[in-house]
Amino acid sequence: MFWLYLLSPIVTVVLLYFVLYELAKDSVLFTFVESGNIKYFYVGDTLKKVVADVEGKTMDRFTLRDKTAKDKDNRSWPERALGLYWVGFPPYAKVYKFMVPRRKEAEDLTGLPLKEWISNGPPKEVDSLRSAFIRPISIEKAELGDRQTVDLLVSGKFEVVDAYIPVPQLKGDFWTLLESLWAAAVLDIIENTTTMDDWIKADKGDNSTSSVLRHLWEKDSDFNKNLILKTGIQIVGASIPRWDPSDPTIREAMQIAFKASKEQEGEVVRAETLRITTEAAAKAKERLAQARGAEIRETLEGFASNGANKETAAQAAAAVLRAQAVAGPDSKITTLVDGQAPVVVPLPGGTK
Repeated sequence: MFWLYLLSPIVTVVLLYFVLYELAKDSVLFTFVESGNIKYFYVGDTLKKVVADVEGKTMDRFTLRDKTAKDKDNRSWPERALGLYWVGFPPYAKVYKFMVPRRKEAEDLTGLPLKEWISNGPPKEVDSLRSAFIRPISIEKAELGDRQTVDLLVSGKFEVVDAYIPVPQLKGDFWTLLESLWAAAVLDIIENTTTMDDWIKADKGDNSTSSVLRHLWEKDSDFNKNLILKTGIQIVGASIPRWDPSDPTIREAMQIAFKASKEQEGEVVRAETLRITTEAAAKAKERLAQARGAEIRETLEGFASNGANKETAAQAAAAVLRAQAVAGPDSKITTLVDGQAPVVVPLPGGTK
């Protein structure tokens, strides 16, 4: 009975935690804040606080900024130890929920038409905003400086700066505004590209100092300042993983040129492989000749060291070398007497 009294408080605490844990999944009384996410706590229609769990960042009122050594961890014990954040009593206290239109770049873009470069799923209701996310957009018939047009798939990396604007101010419906501002900036860059040849040669990679899109993600760029002002979000990187000329004739001509270029590259690779193989074979023959010469010298020296005169040593060495040429690699023959050789001369390291 004593043990029951002793264990009952522990059991009660454990059961209470599991109850709170299950309730926190639905943001009742308490909630969790997953790593990399931002949550908004309301009482009625009034925003009470914004909580973010982002590595290396701290929430300074509504601004998500880099954490410094002076910043203190102001979280309560349940927040630090259990990961439970107090919401309040429902129905007035709640975590704000909003809709996110789902958009995903196709995994394999090979051979796909423009309309299939991005797949759009049904909007999903969420109760947190990712502090960093990737968002693809497609642009049809972007016009170059020479009036030719291209179809584009652009993938952007974004980070939240002012957490108040996208959700409390825009009610979570900031996606269309974000994408329209972004598409307009990309179109300006395309228009400033003089010709199709210039566009083909342009670096379309991500975070490269030579990228055609580099001015978009510069921290103090006019575009980023305007984007933060209107959406609270900044762009930190972008790339163009797929593009096609809008004109099918130009697209077909480019495909033919690309195929011819690849075939030419293949011929170059084959020629280079043949050259390397030939050089390797020549070097192998050279090494073999050098080894054979050393072997001949050693054979002559061996006979001479056993007292044979020069003529006898030369004849015997020639006989041995001819025998080695006839004998296979698995042969047990070490010495072979040739013709009328008068004596059998011991080989170095042998017994015959």
